[in-house]
Amino acid sequence: MKLKKMLSILLALVMVVSVAAIAVAESATPAATEPAATTATEETAATETYTLDQMMNMAMSDAYARQAAYAVYAEAFPDSESITGINLDTQIVLLEMLLKANGATLPTDTTDVTAPATKDEAYQAVLDAENHSVAMYQSFLKQEGLPEDARIIFRSVLQGIRGNAETFVRRARSEQQTEQWKAMVNSDNAKVYTMEGPGGRGQWTVYVYNSNPNNDTTVVTDDSTTTTDTGAEDSVSN
Repeated sequence: MKLKKMLSILLALVMVVSVAAIAVAESATPAATEPAATTATEETAATETYTLDQMMNMAMSDAYARQAAYAVYAEAFPDSESITGINLDTQIVLLEMLLKANGATLPTDTTDVTAPATKDEAYQAVLDAENHSVAMYQSFLKQEGLPEDARIIFRSVLQGIRGNAETFVRRARSEQQTEQWKAMVNSDNAKVYTMEGPGGRGQWTVYVYNSNPNNDTTVVTDDSTTTTDTGAEDSVSN
C-alpha cells in the first residue's frame, strides 16, 4: 500500500510535468526524419489485445533490450555522439516503478547483441528499434480498460521515445554530413589553396574538389561555394 501511495504521488508529478509536452506531441506529426527514411508514423492500429501484465512485461523487456543494444553500439562507435547520447534512464525508472507498484516481477534481461559492421547500420538499427517501440506503445494506449497509472506511464515513456528519436536523427544526420565533408576534403581529388579574403581581411581556405574524370571542379570556401561546370555534374556536401 505504501508503494501504491508513493506511485500515486509520483504519477501526479509526472502528469504535471508531461501533460503539456504530450498534448503538443499528440496534436502534431512527428518532425524527426531518418537520413534516408521517416520515423514511425503517428497512427498505428491496435491489432492485438493484451493484459496489463503482458503490456508491462513487454514494455520493460523492450526498454532493457534497447538499453543493452545501444550500449553495445556506443562501445563499437564511441565517436558517434548520436549513439552515445541516447539515454533511457527515465523511461526505465518509470516502467520499473509501474511494475513494482502493480506487484509485477521485473523481467530478466537476456539480450544478446552484436554490434553492426558499420556506423550507418547502427543508425538504422537504432531507428528500427525506436520505431518498433513507438508502434508498441501506440497499441498499448488503444487498449480498452487500460488502468490510469499505466496510461500515464506509457504516454510519458512514448513521449520520451519520440524526443530521443528526434534528437538522435538530428545528430546522426549532422555526423553523416560532417564525415562526408571530411572524406571529400581529404580525398586525393581535393586540392587546398589559401587566398586573401574580401577587402584584404584575413584569408580564405579554398578546397578544389574534382569528383569525376571529366575535370569538372567544385570550389568550396569557408563562406561560399562556386562551381565550374565543364560538361558533367559534381556533388558537394557541406
